[in-house]
Amino acid sequence: MEKKEIHIKKVTGTQEYHPVDIWEPVGKADPKYAGRYSGNNSALVFVDENLDQYVGIWTPELVEELEAKGYRHAHFYVPHSNDGGRFLREEFPGVMERLRQREMREEVRENLKDRELGDITDLL
Repeated sequence: MEKKEIHIKKVTGTQEYHPVDIWEPVGKADPKYAGRYSGNNSALVFVDENLDQYVGIWTPELVEELEAKGYRHAHFYVPHSNDGGRFLREEFPGVMERLRQREMREEVRENLKDRELGDITDLL
């Protein structure tokens, strides 16, 4: 999956909230859901080929991207879709902001590297 606008959280099977991005390892799903996605109450879950499970906000763009990559819709439990919107309201905006900040830091690093101004890792 590409990074663009796909922001997810770790699925723990509990009511704990652990925001992560798509590059971090997560818990495993049932093998029958590999390559599938499902949605409920504006939340979406998808399971990759490694059985890693991810949750994000259901958007037409995300569904389109998943389907373009071969994911197919199925009906199965969507973690955190029945929390009254807590994740979507409270956690998701913070995840997006942290990802934006990280992407900005990477852009600055690359820009300085291109200009041969050195590494500023310690400053970021």
